[in-house]
Amino acid sequence: MYRIEFDRDWNIENPLGNQNIISSGITLNHYKKGTINYAFEHLEFSKNYNGNRHILTNDLRFNK
Repeated sequence: MYRIEFDRDWNIENPLGNQNIISSGITLNHYKKGTINYAFEHLEFSKNYNGNRHILTNDLRFNK
């Protein structure tokens, strides 16, 4: 797995070693209030990098 902006998203330069990535997430949806998405990602290069990302997106609608 390698997107064009992968290095920038993870703030890495010259990763070395074996790559392990774990991704998980959840989406909560309410028909009136909208949607919230949460994702967790863990990336490790065995020789020089170990990091986590938390991604939260939403499309919420609140009554006035």
